[in-house]
Amino acid sequence: MNVKAITKEFGVKTSILIVCVLLSRLIAMYFIPLNDSTEARYAEIARLMLTSHDWISLMHYPGEYFWAKPPLSTWLSAISMYILGVNPFAARFPAWLMSLGCLALVAKVAYFQLGKSAAYWSVAVLSTCIYFLVDAGTVMTDPALLFCVALVMVSFWMAMHTHQKHWAYLVFIGWGLALLVKGLVAGIFTVLPMFAWLILTKNWHQAWQRLPWIKGSVLTIAIALPWYLLAEYKTPGFLSYFFIGEHFMRYLKPGWTGDLYGFAHKAPLGMIWVYFFIGIMPWSAVLLVWSCSKQAMFKIGSVDKSWHYYLLSFIVMPLTTFTFASNIIYPYVFPCLPAFALWFALIAVKNGIDRRFKGFFNNVAVFMIIASLVTTGLFIKRPEHVSKSNNLIIDAWQNDRQSDAEGLIYSMLQPEYSTMFYSSGLVKATRDEVELCNYLRHGPQYVILNSDEPSQYDEFIENTYQKIFVQKHRNRFDTLYRVDSLPLFCKADYQD
Repeated sequence: MNVKAITKEFGVKTSILIVCVLLSRLIAMYFIPLNDSTEARYAEIARLMLTSHDWISLMHYPGEYFWAKPPLSTWLSAISMYILGVNPFAARFPAWLMSLGCLALVAKVAYFQLGKSAAYWSVAVLSTCIYFLVDAGTVMTDPALLFCVALVMVSFWMAMHTHQKHWAYLVFIGWGLALLVKGLVAGIFTVLPMFAWLILTKNWHQAWQRLPWIKGSVLTIAIALPWYLLAEYKTPGFLSYFFIGEHFMRYLKPGWTGDLYGFAHKAPLGMIWVYFFIGIMPWSAVLLVWSCSKQAMFKIGSVDKSWHYYLLSFIVMPLTTFTFASNIIYPYVFPCLPAFALWFALIAVKNGIDRRFKGFFNNVAVFMIIASLVTTGLFIKRPEHVSKSNNLIIDAWQNDRQSDAEGLIYSMLQPEYSTMFYSSGLVKATRDEVELCNYLRHGPQYVILNSDEPSQYDEFIENTYQKIFVQKHRNRFDTLYRVDSLPLFCKADYQD
């Protein structure tokens, strides 16, 4: 089905709006800075991978290894920055491409199962879900996981209902890639739903016949295992922390203190469903209205019952699993979005109301585009209100310094990830007066004082040296000073 046929049948305006929604996210990716801590952290990990030429071990600070995630999403960001340069857009671009790939997979299986109308509307719905748009341009592991889950979900269904062998092997390729994105957690989003569907439909024999379980398993292992072995060899202890700590302790033990890279989230039990309802807005609200007015529309005919069960399994099983975990965050619902879009399209098409909400969709798409552009504008014009990045103060330092020897020193224990990324890792951080003085003995330097962590030398620097720039970062204020002479407190004969 070509572009001309699509626009003729479903409308030029609606088709253009879908494209514009995705383009608005692309624009936002270019202008919005990397925000601390999550997105800037993963971008900095990718930058360090690129500059250190270490494609095995992830690092979030030079020499400090990051054991919390496998490397696939980092590889993609690092490769993108190698091609496009080290900048936020390049770090985010793979997420956008994988989101397009996810939309293509959704359209493929919807077209196969229900025809062109379902394919069109499943793409329309998925592209305008709030969480999908957030995910589509973010430096995290979640866009890669979303693509891998969609690849497995679509390939398994196609393998079960066609005789095209490449779909069967794509299931195992998807599993191998998913292990390189999130590890065994990917099984919650793929293996559990498949198992539930097989129980409901009793298609065990067909699944055994259609999928090359032995060859496919070897393929999955061949894709994922080499990196895990190399990572453990290079940094002993990784496998224990990753598989025991990250896979079990963080979910099963409330307030788990073994997390090396963050803190335990204590969400109320069942909060995952609230995240899901928010993430599929505005379509969750549409379903709520429909359920109150036309309850019969959720009754699917026997012909499509298997497909209905399949989609619900990919939505319900992961959410049910996380219902009993308190250490959760909203991105955990992202992999359920493709199945929801397909389920929504199934309901709409089978009840003949897909065309009737075209006008509503157009309004939603316009709202999403405006919201994306307004948010982008706020980051450009009013960063002090919305930004959680140190990009502006790094720019001020780079523009004011007169030589590369004039470095930047943060008065804090450890620099934040956005600071490291935007300074190309050149920034230093210290709270020790002796160490600060050693830095300042090398000629003019720049020092940043922050309002959250006052030190014994703050007042002297504030009263002695030129203030260059002030930036609000989260709930504190960072102030940049040019220290062009050795402070008195650094001199041996100075008495306080």
